Amino acid sequence: MGEWSSYAIADFLPYDRETAYRLMELANAHLWPLHLLGIVFALMVARAVWRPGAVPVRQAAAAVALAWLVLALGFIASELAPLLWVGSWLAGAAAAFALLPLSIALRMPRTPAAWSPGSLTRRAALALLIWALIGHPLLGPLVARRSWAGLEWFAVAPAPTALATLALAVVCPPVQALMLAPGPLVWFMLAGASSYALGAVEVQISLAVALLLLLIAIAARAADQRTGPRASP
Repeated sequence: MGEWSSYAIADFLPYDRETAYRLMELANAHLWPLHLLGIVFALMVARAVWRPGAVPVRQAAAAVALAWLVLALGFIASELAPLLWVGSWLAGAAAAFALLPLSIALRMPRTPAAWSPGSLTRRAALALLIWALIGHPLLGPLVARRSWAGLEWFAVAPAPTALATLALAVVCPPVQALMLAPGPLVWFMLAGASSYALGAVEVQISLAVALLLLLIAIAARAADQRTGPRASP
């Protein structure tokens, strides 16, 4: 037991911070033009977040499912797995998680849900989505002086994919929201531990901002639920 206590998280990571940054650059080069597909998926999620309804949410859930599948087979399996001993397990977990939003896309009732998010909830979810798609990627070059070639894209990198999934969960009915939560929450824990071990300050800042936006969105959602059903504009 004493021997295990002498290990730090960094001892289980086979790369340092600069190698992690370079890994993202190589992934962007290898996986292009999947980024264009990610943009299409992101626009579908944005539509559902701002104008939630049965059809937009179903379409966005399908987009999220495909995004997680692309992430699993692309960045995690092709780029990360050869370096990280649990990489293949992470790829399998990400691919398995894609089944949850896929089931939402296929089985969510076509009729409107009894609860519909109000404007404050939608704005908070949209802020979280903007942070996922724009704020988080820009932190790398602006705070840590990472290369612009290493920008993290939705459906290609884990962070924007996980955070955008949470943004969609905020505007979904309770059952569907819970189905969308496991993958992003697991990523939150892994990203927090690895960023602390590698000293990736920009990731820690992004996690803090994302958590604050998520808490605001949850509070807004709870307020909407207390006031009862309302029609989506």
